Amino acid sequence: MKVTTSVFAVGIRGTDFSYVVRPDGSGEIRLDSGELESTDLRTGAVSILKAGNVVKFANGQADAPIPFPAGSMPDLPAAGPGN
Repeated sequence: MKVTTSVFAVGIRGTDFSYVVRPDGSGEIRLDSGELESTDLRTGAVSILKAGNVVKFANGQADAPIPFPAGSMPDLPAAGPGN
């Protein structure tokens, strides 16, 4: 499965993650377990998002992944089969 946003494409690797994309195109992807491979759609650069990290994006750019403390982010819509 692959999720594509305005900023990057994400390849899913046996993961538990949540994401949100707002009407203005900004959003975030939070990874609870597993790993995600993301490809920057402008540069083609590939990076791996590890469990316990979140990546935020806006204005056509993604921030570097940062750790999120438990309970620090609101629940995001679940992603994966059947959602």
